[in-house]
Amino acid sequence: MTRIRMACLLAVFPLAVQASPSSAISLLSTDSFAYSATQTGSAQHNTTQRTFAMTAGQTLTVGTCGLAGTAFSGDTYLRLFGPDTLQVVESDDACGGRGSKIVFTAPTAGDYELRAGCFSNESCTGTVVWELVVGAPPPSARGTFPFSTGNTQNAWRYTVNEQVTVPAGETITVGTCGVSGSSVSGDSFLRLYTSGGIEVAFNNEANDCSGSKLSYMSLATDTYWIAAGCYANLFCSGTVAWERGGDFPPTSGTYAFATSTTDNAQIHTVNQDVYIAAGRTITLGTCGLAGSNIVGDSYLRLYDSSGNEVAANDDACNGYGSNLSYTPTISGRYQIRAGCYRDDSCSGTVAWDAP
Repeated sequence: MTRIRMACLLAVFPLAVQASPSSAISLLSTDSFAYSATQTGSAQHNTTQRTFAMTAGQTLTVGTCGLAGTAFSGDTYLRLFGPDTLQVVESDDACGGRGSKIVFTAPTAGDYELRAGCFSNESCTGTVVWELVVGAPPPSARGTFPFSTGNTQNAWRYTVNEQVTVPAGETITVGTCGVSGSSVSGDSFLRLYTSGGIEVAFNNEANDCSGSKLSYMSLATDTYWIAAGCYANLFCSGTVAWERGGDFPPTSGTYAFATSTTDNAQIHTVNQDVYIAAGRTITLGTCGLAGSNIVGDSYLRLYDSSGNEVAANDDACNGYGSNLSYTPTISGRYQIRAGCYRDDSCSGTVAWDAP
């Protein structure tokens, strides 16, 4: 199931662990607990809790799947909260099924609370296993996971999900086609979310292969969620492959987009990473550049590698197209986000040039 956006305290068992000063990977603690729950509202109430005392740099791996000794029935849901009581990560469907798994590295010391429940108001049971380590290895550069699902309403529900950590400044490419190891039967639909549940990219039909494919430049180090589903109410299956890297994105080109209800290009946008050298001007648009075009009322925004908006435009070229220019003082990756005015639908081709 796709993720949904305290509770009754059932039990808290603090686990105090001190990190060793070694840079090698070291298992500090591992244990498990069983739970049975119902009517948890996707692990927002009536949950079973465990508290972990973590120091900065320690990594917690916890799940009802993907670790030795885990087990579950039904559709489990896990949430992890930080010392400030704010949620830091969640997991619904993982391991190619309806179990849950979280991998989290603590940025600061403090007590982190795990809340175990079930998707929506369903009933479920699980055996949660956790491992706490220090000196975690760097995130993987590529990977795959199988999926088979249906009636996902364009990957809004019943999706098969996977977590991937992407360092700041790197680009992740995800596909059921066009990425080594990927495959698809049927009409797939992919979405990408931040650890906080914010959608940053989606794709149904890729431009260069028969399936779904998306790319996104991570503006900050984060653990992202890949959600794999199918178009409309259809059924589909296959293998989602992903890879990340730090190669410079192109300095000019075009890309097609079609979207709706983007709230002036603030959500549900279609994105493209670009590289701009300091002192050089990038010009981009759905009008006014060779190869650009627009149907409807487009809206463009440009962001720097820290996630700050540096330029935006709605109407240009004496119409409803968009066109803007920006000259950075710092070389680096920037991101174009294409959307539509208010909640309109629009489509077209964004062209850009940053010589």
